[in-house]
Amino acid sequence: MSKSNWYKLDNAAMIFPPSSNKKNSDNFRISITLKEPIDKNKLEVATNKAISHFPTMAVKMKRGFFWKYFDSNDKPVPIHEEKERPCSKIDLIKNNDYHFKILYFKNRISLEMFHAITDGTGALTFLNKIVSYYFGYEDQLISEEEQTIDSYLEHYDESKPLNIPILNSARKIHGKEVVYSGMLIDQGIMSVNDVLSLSKSRHQTITELLLSIFFKSIEESANTQKKHLPITIMVPVNLRKLFSSVSLRNFTYFMPISLKVSELKSMASIEKAVKANMKKGLDKKVLFAPIQLNIKLSQSFLFRLVPYGIKHNILKMARGLYNDRGMTSMLTNLGQISLPESIRDHVIGYDFILGTSSKKSVNMAVCSYKDNLVITLSRNIEENDIANRFYDILEEDYKIHVKRFNNE
Repeated sequence: MSKSNWYKLDNAAMIFPPSSNKKNSDNFRISITLKEPIDKNKLEVATNKAISHFPTMAVKMKRGFFWKYFDSNDKPVPIHEEKERPCSKIDLIKNNDYHFKILYFKNRISLEMFHAITDGTGALTFLNKIVSYYFGYEDQLISEEEQTIDSYLEHYDESKPLNIPILNSARKIHGKEVVYSGMLIDQGIMSVNDVLSLSKSRHQTITELLLSIFFKSIEESANTQKKHLPITIMVPVNLRKLFSSVSLRNFTYFMPISLKVSELKSMASIEKAVKANMKKGLDKKVLFAPIQLNIKLSQSFLFRLVPYGIKHNILKMARGLYNDRGMTSMLTNLGQISLPESIRDHVIGYDFILGTSSKKSVNMAVCSYKDNLVITLSRNIEENDIANRFYDILEEDYKIHVKRFNNE
């Protein structure tokens, strides 16, 4: 970093360190598959060239008296051959204190990222830059100033009234816990055009369509208890498009889509409720309300004076009461990935994987490249009935051809 060698965690990042552990790594993975086997030495050179241009990634986390913070990390970025299941907790000693991990396997490069560093958009930007350098291409870089902006603070309006969001208890997905680190995955690859045509015929976006099928699959699962409770799926919203930001720090709103038992009775009622919830949730006033509250609390004079050891427990408790208690699962869609023409011909495709936790044992991540729509359901339980039902609905009810894969 040119102006300062440290900076604060952004508004979203603060919540992750207190709750991160072996069972809840708060990591996610973006992978790119190339048309040729990976050369480890070339990948190492490209990664360490890229990191010099990404100050928000070239960091290690330190603990101060009042807050944790990011300090610059000048160590080389290690390159690991992939041997573990996706989204295992990062060993910081072996990884030179970096909170992201670069892995390779055959012709695939994977970036596993701790969510306190950045979100999916920031991670994808970094991965694509590594691949550009891997093939020897130089293209335009976002300025350091733009990269490091805390867009939450930039769009915070102290004059707006605080609306405290209330999230009721949600149904949980249970099963036999896997005994090793990392995720089991059930992946499906299908045509973007086929799914887009289906979503249009049902007056939905692709995200709304997949969300509706996901609700239906969870509702029919034998592995959910307390059937009287709603099912609540968090949908991350990339705020950069709504607020004209290019920051590579976190700038995402986790939108809760919650359906009551009465709304889960049929696919028609699910689709109707999903559409209404999405429309309401994407209103700027609604989506920025919890962010306003978080910033207000973090900037409170009294809270700032509290030692970090106490803050750690408060933040952990807050996440447990709001996020974990009120959430069944998560569905995130990176959308259609576009690449510079210089590297487009070297790339076969992408996939995207979300980590899980003891409270969110099944999650879904979606991304598209060209005409390939890739859906990955990750889980930390042995049962895969939700994934099977999800793909069955697509294939049997909607006649979408799905190529299925898993890592069991």
